[in-house]
Amino acid sequence: MKVKIGIDEGGTFTDLVTVSEDGKIKSQKTPTTAGVTRGVLDGLGLLSKEYRVSTEELLKDAIAFAYGTTLLVNTCIQRRGARVGLITTRGFRDTLYIRRMIRKTTYDSQEPFPEPFVRRRYIKEVAERINAAGDVVTPLDLSEAARVIEELITVAKVEAIAICLLHSYINSAHENQLAQLIRKKYPGMYVTVSSEVIAEMREYERTSTTVFNAYSGPLALKHFRGLDEKLREVGLGTMPVVMHSGGGVMSFEEVVLRPALTYRSGPAGGVAAAKWIGSLMNIPNIITGDMGGTSFDVGIVRNGEATTTELTETDSWPLMGRQIEINCFGMGGGSIARVDELGIIKVGPMSAGARPGPVCYDLEGVDPTVTDADVILGYVDPDYFLGGKIKLNKEKALKIITEKIADKVGMDPMQAADSIYEIANAGMVDAMRKLSVERGIDVRDFSFLSFGGASPVHAAAIHRELRTKQLLIPSLAPVFSAWGLLTVDLLHSYSRTLRSLLVDLDLKRVNQIFKEMETRARQALSAEDVGEGDQEIRASIDMSYVGQIHEITVPTVSYVITPDVLKKAEDDFATKYNELYGFSEKGAPIQVVAFRLDGIGKRPKPDIRRSKAGGRNANSAIKGERDAYFFEEKRQVRTPIYDGLKTKPENEIKGPAIIEFPATSVVIRPGQHSRCDEWMNIVIV
Repeated sequence: MKVKIGIDEGGTFTDLVTVSEDGKIKSQKTPTTAGVTRGVLDGLGLLSKEYRVSTEELLKDAIAFAYGTTLLVNTCIQRRGARVGLITTRGFRDTLYIRRMIRKTTYDSQEPFPEPFVRRRYIKEVAERINAAGDVVTPLDLSEAARVIEELITVAKVEAIAICLLHSYINSAHENQLAQLIRKKYPGMYVTVSSEVIAEMREYERTSTTVFNAYSGPLALKHFRGLDEKLREVGLGTMPVVMHSGGGVMSFEEVVLRPALTYRSGPAGGVAAAKWIGSLMNIPNIITGDMGGTSFDVGIVRNGEATTTELTETDSWPLMGRQIEINCFGMGGGSIARVDELGIIKVGPMSAGARPGPVCYDLEGVDPTVTDADVILGYVDPDYFLGGKIKLNKEKALKIITEKIADKVGMDPMQAADSIYEIANAGMVDAMRKLSVERGIDVRDFSFLSFGGASPVHAAAIHRELRTKQLLIPSLAPVFSAWGLLTVDLLHSYSRTLRSLLVDLDLKRVNQIFKEMETRARQALSAEDVGEGDQEIRASIDMSYVGQIHEITVPTVSYVITPDVLKKAEDDFATKYNELYGFSEKGAPIQVVAFRLDGIGKRPKPDIRRSKAGGRNANSAIKGERDAYFFEEKRQVRTPIYDGLKTKPENEIKGPAIIEFPATSVVIRPGQHSRCDEWMNIVIV
């Protein structure tokens, strides 16, 4: 029996999905453990029992194994990475401290800047200079370089070294020399070279990205190689791949070289899955909301493509490179509720995590959380959490919300729980508006696709507030990101800066750059056993009007650039500029800033089967009823409870109602109407 396996390891839960040859899907959700490898194997063991085989047999028959994780981004946010040394050009030691001199709070001159991920005393300068044209002005001083390397490794005891020289994106010779010196004398040292990670201008952002890569590199090396060895030892019969932030997957070895590319690994899988679902259902415009245990992540699929960006922030520091654009908001099932000094109820961003977790988990948690409120409101059955694997303590949740919230603000405990619920929803609505409405997107033209274990409990209320076109809750909502890992292709993205007026562009040099990137992409794909027939190359150009500091990435019809290809790109730039800003400057001079190339390795996609229609009447799925509080009614309402595993296509359910699945509950608000479609998604309007 051949299966495809997708695993998404989050901060609270690890989600696992398998798709077999006959299209049947099985899933598991298990708490994330301190030793991630152990947690993955525990989850695989649970799946193996469902197939009635050993873990070894399951892995041996796997024809695809995709993995996503928040491990590296969490390491950076919690500042648990390696001790990093940075080598830079003489005179540029303080690049990370000078920053861009831009404050997020315009009028707060006392706002502190976040600390860099490399201490200033571990930043060393070397004499060298390559100009913006790529010409060597001052050769690298090899004796000084050797001394600097020795100081960092033997005196400062750094665990990783980042190398970022001034104009190395044009000419990487000096960076390569430094890397060779280190690797020759200290072969075990983790080294990151900026020209290998991101060969683009913008010294500050490039330096920050290179430091990020070094900061998480040793952990990536240990984690991914250790996991690979364990999987091979257990008997995995295929090459494991890792989801990266750009919307594709890559081999473990590639991730070890460029770990910073995986910082949005888990959430990116969910947006990729939304794109896949949209293609099946002919829904080109989707806004996604992924609510797990610790965060709420928002993404956009527009005109059938996931919205991407070339620059994001992690812990207030810039990170360059192609990434699916995701707005992360500190709101999840484990988000802690509290009353501040002004007597106002606040929720998040602090989280109880997997352990001790919400108070209702009965694992020594002491702070009320969103999940505790959901249980008290009647949305989550304490006896059916994770299909009954975990029994929740509703009495403890009620007691803690009464003591720490209700009594402090003079509320009834049920009203206090509803306040926590509504405040959490308001925060998530705001996060969605920041990525949509504030950018000129009319969400009324978009479907809201909600997933994650906690999201379906809140999604209908968010949908009503945001006024999206319709709400889609996939049948695999609790493990949607894990399933999404199986819908994407291998993807390697490369970029090179070359500034020029469009009319003066040297096509010979441009095609040389694209050829170099193409060679690198095909080498990476070949190393991952992708045949030439399954390889695809896509190119794009970053363009802007002269004088502007932000570019638009324009896809080209070919990676071999001819005058006709360039003219088409120019026309497409004007069209895209007009779509984004409502006008275009016809005849204004255009400049080219960077060239990008994607190497794609086609992978087989999961075969998802349509289900047979079961009629509009869903009474056969009713499993009982219970009291649930709805703010629309300002009271508890006797609410029918449906077994989600027994619903069928065409079934219609009117709110208020709750549809229970083993790993989540879908709350349908009063006045709302839902139906089950042929893909077993719940559609709410």
